[in-house]
Amino acid sequence: MVLARGIYHQFKSDPELISQLNQFPTLLRSQGVWAIAGAVILMFVQWGIEVVKWKRMFSRSFDMSWQDAFRAVFSGLAISMITPNRVGEFAGRIIYLPAGLRIKGTAFTFISNLAQLLVTLVAGCLTLLFAGSAFKAMLEPVGLSAIITLLYWLTPVMTTLICLPFFTGSRWIGKLMQIRMLSRYSSQIGIIDSLSLQTLTVILVLSVCRYMLFIAQYGILLTVSGELPNLLALSLSVAMMFLWLAIVPTLSVAELGIRWQFAYWLFTPVLVNYPVILFAVTAVWVINFMLPAVIGSIILFFYKPFAVSAK
Repeated sequence: MVLARGIYHQFKSDPELISQLNQFPTLLRSQGVWAIAGAVILMFVQWGIEVVKWKRMFSRSFDMSWQDAFRAVFSGLAISMITPNRVGEFAGRIIYLPAGLRIKGTAFTFISNLAQLLVTLVAGCLTLLFAGSAFKAMLEPVGLSAIITLLYWLTPVMTTLICLPFFTGSRWIGKLMQIRMLSRYSSQIGIIDSLSLQTLTVILVLSVCRYMLFIAQYGILLTVSGELPNLLALSLSVAMMFLWLAIVPTLSVAELGIRWQFAYWLFTPVLVNYPVILFAVTAVWVINFMLPAVIGSIILFFYKPFAVSAK
């Protein structure tokens, strides 16, 4: 509510924004349809990459079909929309696994999300390195420059802490298995050891591809302004927004308002037409999360348990 009120006052206090908003329906009719169509295509590509990641992780333990991998990823999205920072995603994925593999599936969901978070943090580190001072100066008028200073220290620490369990998971698992309560699951959780360095590297590369597709979606949707956004400025602004979203705990249903506010602060180097920025941010959220969640909900509605067996 606070974020929504802030956005309302931004429109109310700036006549230029109202003028731009009045012109926006014309822009949307002339170019928005093609931009949305392109973003939807990229949505299926980037979630298709997530399907590949999910199937690849089970390649040594379970002969998962592409259909079940697709169902698992989209069902996970449906459940994640009602949990903070999408932590409930694993619940939608593991229902398509045999009972004996569901703990492993939970661990694999964690590894997959960890890879995506690691890419976000590394991109954030690079953004802070090359453009941190520019963003700090940009946020000075709204009293938020201290956040950039905090990110300078927090992001490298988080990146290091994420790298440790991602690349040295087997060592940490060995220590965890010494705990009596967890020892009974050692044979199941130990499957993470089967994720070789090569597999982890592939997962990481696929996560980078997904990240780049997110940026491409913003680029396509911002073209409804009639201008071609600067790719470097766009990449830096999106990377900074994703970094904030990764660190700030949110409910998926409330995330859109936070994205609006972050975009208002961070997208100035990309485009000054705020209604177009608002449209792009909204469209990316709806296309990448709401639409797949609806698809996942339909899949869950028709889901029927089935008997499968691991290798």
